Amino acid sequence: MTSDAPMGITEAAAYLGYSVGYLYKLTSSKDIPCNKPRGTLRFYRSELDEWIKSGRVPTNAEVRGQADELLRRKRRGA
Repeated sequence: MTSDAPMGITEAAAYLGYSVGYLYKLTSSKDIPCNKPRGTLRFYRSELDEWIKSGRVPTNAEVRGQADELLRRKRRGA
């Protein structure tokens, strides 16, 4: 199987470390990317990886850097 071949719900749940029930909940609330050809849920590893990355929490240093940059921009514009 290629790394981006479609996975069924059981394989996707194992890949993510979630229960199948929880993965069904995420799909029904449209919180996770999935495909549903002919009524069967399919997941692509690349889409799941991007979904995981989209939930990244910034470090304290990154937040401080963003705050400093916003303050610099505000001072220049004022």
